[in-house]
Amino acid sequence: MTALIADITRLAPTRLMQRMHTGHQPYLAYVEQTPVGYGWMATQAASIGELGLHVALPETDRYYGTLHTPGMAGVTVSTGSCKTS
Repeated sequence: MTALIADITRLAPTRLMQRMHTGHQPYLAYVEQTPVGYGWMATQAASIGELGLHVALPETDRYYGTLHTPGMAGVTVSTGSCKTS
């Protein structure tokens, strides 16, 4: 699974592992059996580079980044946040 995530995100495996070890969880979007997009869920801290923001997340909060869809031009899923129970 790590190889698939590295391939679709175009991240070097070492960079991918670094992200995962710092509390970021990747997720994949599929159409039928084909991966068509990816995103990240922050569990410890989140950064929004365009706004110059960096926030620490409380233990029960999560932040979902934009779902990138290189396999489906023009499709974007917005960002959001949630609390876990």
